[in-house]
Amino acid sequence: MKKKYMIMIMAVAVCMILALPGCKKTEQNVSGENPALLRISPTLTRATDTSFEEGDRIGVTVSKSGETYAENAMMEFSQSVFSGDLEWYEDTETTSEIYAYYPYSESGVPATFTVAADQSKGTSPSDFIIGSIKDAKPSGNAIAMTFRHVLSKVVVDITNDTDADIASITLKGSVITADVDVTETSVSASASSEIADITTYEAAANERYYAILVPQTVSLVLEVSTSDSKTYSRNLEEVTLGQGGERTVTARISEEQGLQVKVAGDDEDWTDEDETEPGDEDDGIVKILAIGNSFSQDAVEQYLWELFDAAGIEAVIGNLYIGGCTLDTHYSNMQSGEGAYAYRKVVDGEKTETAGFSLLNGITDENWDYISLQQASGSSGQYSTYTHLPELIQYVRDNALNQDMQVAFHQTWAYASTSNHAEFPKYDNDQMTMYNAIMDAVQQAVADNDIDLVIPSGTAIQNGRNSFIGDAFNRDGYHLETTYGRYTAACTWFESISGIPATQNTWQPETVDDTYGKIARNAAHFAVLNPYEVNPMTDFQAPEVTSDGQTPIYIDFGSSRATSWNNVAVYELSESDRDIFLKDEDGNYTSVVISSLDGFTDMYNGVGSEPDEQDLVAGGITWLRDAWVDGIVVSGTKGEGNVGPAHITFSGLDPAVTYDFNILAVRYNGSADARITRFSVEGITESGIIEIKQGMKSWTGENLDNYLAAFHDVIPSADGKVILSVEGLDTGAAADGNINAVVISPK
Repeated sequence: MKKKYMIMIMAVAVCMILALPGCKKTEQNVSGENPALLRISPTLTRATDTSFEEGDRIGVTVSKSGETYAENAMMEFSQSVFSGDLEWYEDTETTSEIYAYYPYSESGVPATFTVAADQSKGTSPSDFIIGSIKDAKPSGNAIAMTFRHVLSKVVVDITNDTDADIASITLKGSVITADVDVTETSVSASASSEIADITTYEAAANERYYAILVPQTVSLVLEVSTSDSKTYSRNLEEVTLGQGGERTVTARISEEQGLQVKVAGDDEDWTDEDETEPGDEDDGIVKILAIGNSFSQDAVEQYLWELFDAAGIEAVIGNLYIGGCTLDTHYSNMQSGEGAYAYRKVVDGEKTETAGFSLLNGITDENWDYISLQQASGSSGQYSTYTHLPELIQYVRDNALNQDMQVAFHQTWAYASTSNHAEFPKYDNDQMTMYNAIMDAVQQAVADNDIDLVIPSGTAIQNGRNSFIGDAFNRDGYHLETTYGRYTAACTWFESISGIPATQNTWQPETVDDTYGKIARNAAHFAVLNPYEVNPMTDFQAPEVTSDGQTPIYIDFGSSRATSWNNVAVYELSESDRDIFLKDEDGNYTSVVISSLDGFTDMYNGVGSEPDEQDLVAGGITWLRDAWVDGIVVSGTKGEGNVGPAHITFSGLDPAVTYDFNILAVRYNGSADARITRFSVEGITESGIIEIKQGMKSWTGENLDNYLAAFHDVIPSADGKVILSVEGLDTGAAADGNINAVVISPK
């Protein structure tokens, strides 16, 4: 057992509850071993300075329905958990009490424990530690258990004003055996114990010494021996050494005045002897933990570390993740102690993920400066669902290692106006109704709770939607678009925490162009200035046209983003909505926009079995994998006739220029004849019709012209428009029309 002590120690207490199933779990168990085995993940708090090493052993007792189910079962520490041969009982709804102690005794659960008289070589053999859990239920995950020291520690801080070194310090007259009750987490001095002298451990030569004693009321004698064979002795006043407490004796020796001592009046917390107490040190690292779901994943896991790094600020970022997790489910996990979270952590720019983390594991993994909470998106605008927020906040404050930690609340965003999320009807399927409801709920949460900071990602995203980017900040109607969408949220977190305006930090991902980057930073900055008020983004209503008008335009429809292509992640866009501004192949903004999308019914997200990193060549054009695996569709019911046509209106084209429109329609793992899409384009004249059998049962090669509808020499109408029509033919097997991507080439 490796333990590092310091100058203060804890008062012992407490049990943890455990193991109710909480959120939907998609993560594996901590060790991936037999799920029937009872396994324990030792959890640390500010008051517990305990670190187990490989091979350490504990004894475990399980009491079920008032009867002993297992007694003194040995478990060994390996790969962050204790495990052995003990299996859970079969009745998963019956609760139990679990008790554990260290160090393990083969002779049974100890009724007494004796500290060593000579602790000069180390105190570990004299340390007794107990953990317990009430209301435990069988779980496939390792259960979180808090272990605590239950003996007492005496620290001697000494100033040596003699010419000799201190050879040893002894605490004389101490009871050395304790009566132990593991199930009550209690120890007391044994009436039958012998009285002995205890030689202390040297933590720092001529400066600090300590020993572990049995809790007792005692008048000790402090004896200091020096290297010149002199002995200095002083009777100490009577003190009561509390269970799990630490008492400091301040001493000074000199030739003239001998040994002078002063005993601290009260026990303090037991802390690491080699390091400062977690949270008290200022290491200059900003440490941020989000307790959330996929919306915190969108906000903090990608670009936040890079923003801090660009500002010269070292940061550590954590995210306790369960998809769709509500405050109620976080609360259930808080009560149960279940390791239900995937713990994502970013250190030095590298992200790792550990399955099977509990809330307490995450909260106590670092001395976090900020810990955030948030509601699940569908309930974010319903304050009646925030019932357990006060308990979660208190739990975070009680267990945070950093006493100056600030509790943040992550204000999330409203869905895209075209979202088909199952909970959007709660807000009448209206984006601004949802946004305003979120603002009201968050403001009420701040008024009713001890919240230090609001991170207004929701307002930042809404600000961004007021720019010419429009309602294109989501990849699927609710999660953020993976480049500028996530970057906007990260900028909001950066400014909220650092206090540095996001507009002054010009780092941006390579996948975000300068114009979008500037919009993201300003959207975040305006949100931090006014967290509950949408900014009109007046200076960002249209991009500056820098294209020469002669360079092809690549357009990718669907939620997957093809690098360097224009990504259109919506399937509806009315004439009253903001245009989608398009860039050319070189990344320069053109005058061409998508001014309307009508008649499409949904996004098509692919089937998931498309070949990895496999681009497609058709018409001499390389269609990147992320461009061809997904798209937008117009869908009907087979047997009821053709569906559509849906239309895409391109505006801002030059009526004096002719264009080639190359349109890709492919659906992987589909029968060739099951789905047929009919395309036509209309400019100054209407083109002919091209039908594409879009099913590709398996990968047949890179040159796949049969999935391409190519319209040549298209002349826009006098007002610069070309309308692309997409119709799904009723084949008897399906009635779907599909479009993946378009390349517009001026001639």
